Amino acid sequence: MEPLDEDSPEVLYEKRWAVTLLGSVRDRLRAEYDEAGKAPVFEALQPFLTWGSEAGAQAEAATTLGISENAVRLTVMRMRKRYALLVREVIADTVSTPEEVEEEIAYLFGTLQG
Repeated sequence: MEPLDEDSPEVLYEKRWAVTLLGSVRDRLRAEYDEAGKAPVFEALQPFLTWGSEAGAQAEAATTLGISENAVRLTVMRMRKRYALLVREVIADTVSTPEEVEEEIAYLFGTLQG
């Protein structure tokens, strides 16, 4: 049995597209960390790519990685910036003009919230 979903097929398609796009960006970011020999850092900090992470969890990640909480916060900030840049790059490859990038990003996140 499938769960009941009241969204139209078009909305479901758009949500799946958004999740797939963000997943592919996360995979690209993971590959960059792997290539730099920092796979453990990515694995420990990837939950913080999204907003709303708990400070206690960051303290635990700092202990796991053997770095300070400030270093964790700084690394997470850099990861988020790189992630956002990669999202922009991927979206820029799907639109015709640079002006459409912002519109598409807004649409992407609107799809996820809706």
